[in-house]
Amino acid sequence: GTFTTGASGSFEVPCEPGTEKVFLSVSAPAFAVEHVWLEGPEELGSPVEIQLQKERALSVRVVDAQGQPVRDARLAVWRFIPPTARPQVHSKDGLPEGPYRVPGAPAGELELEIVRDGVPYKRRVGAEESAVEVVLEAPGELTVDWSAIEAVPAGVGLRLPNASGDFGEGRPRPAEMAGSWTLRQEDKDKKRRTVGVVPGRYQVMLVSRAGILGTAEVEVRAGASLTIVMTP
Repeated sequence: GTFTTGASGSFEVPCEPGTEKVFLSVSAPAFAVEHVWLEGPEELGSPVEIQLQKERALSVRVVDAQGQPVRDARLAVWRFIPPTARPQVHSKDGLPEGPYRVPGAPAGELELEIVRDGVPYKRRVGAEESAVEVVLEAPGELTVDWSAIEAVPAGVGLRLPNASGDFGEGRPRPAEMAGSWTLRQEDKDKKRRTVGVVPGRYQVMLVSRAGILGTAEVEVRAGASLTIVMTP
């Protein structure tokens, strides 16, 4: 739910019986968004003081490969808190021609995700950066074929290489992902899914609710089409 502070600057969050965890996203004009996790009877049953910090100056300009402004994209700003937390700070559908000032931007590292025509572009923002330009390269096309796998997958994910150029093992953390797609019934019937992908090197992961069904390494090039046949 959404709650507003009263004259005392406080608010009360009602919890259903048996609630074990609560996540709060607290915002106010000109202040940075603050995220608070409460867990257990002691934290949930006691008053909590939340101190908001002044928002950080951050502007984002998105252009295409020719340097022209991109307006038909969706921008999401995420707060990067290692190793697994990745709460969203702000989102906006449609961008101006000039730089866009991100309201409520907090201090520290952030991650930008710009989605255009279904293709996710990501950009890490350093703690000291205040003006960022993101260039959207022409995407490539990747077709994932799992006709050789008997199990029914639930989705396809693309994992980024780490600083050493390797790929991790097991289920990846959100910051390690370049994109993920839930499979539609028509995809499952055809046993393939085609997606637009930012040029680069990835580990393709075919996943089910039980775990990872198969992986394969690919390199996608701008404007090119690539088909990968997954094996168990």
